[in-house]
Parts: sequence; C-alpha cells; structure tokens
Amino acid sequence: MDTQLEAEILPGGNDSEFFQVQESWYPVHYIKDLDKSKPTPFTLLGQDIVIWWDKFTQS
Repeated sequence: MDTQLEAEILPGGNDSEFFQVQESWYPVHYIKDLDKSKPTPFTLLGQDIVIWWDKFTQS
C-alpha cells in the first residue's frame, strides 16, 4: 500500500529559483467585454491563444 502523499504543485512550479510562467493562470479578458458572437484571438507571453463563448454551456 502506497502511503506517500502526492506532492502539491504550486502556481509557477515548485522550484523557488525558477518561476514557470506557463504553469500559472492569468486573467486575460473580462467576460462582460467578450464578443460572444465570434472567437477572440490574442497573444499572451508569446503564445497565440483564442478564447470564445460557448453558447451551449453559456460559459
């Protein structure tokens, strides 16, 4: 029986000498300002990203 607890992964990773920006969540858009009729592309930290409103789940 394995009694060892899983290590908790902290935001930005567990290495205090190196912050992993891609391991953290960032607010990127206010829902009230999101165009719900089409996808919204943008770039964050050099990554191309698209957010959209899902009309079926209303989120």
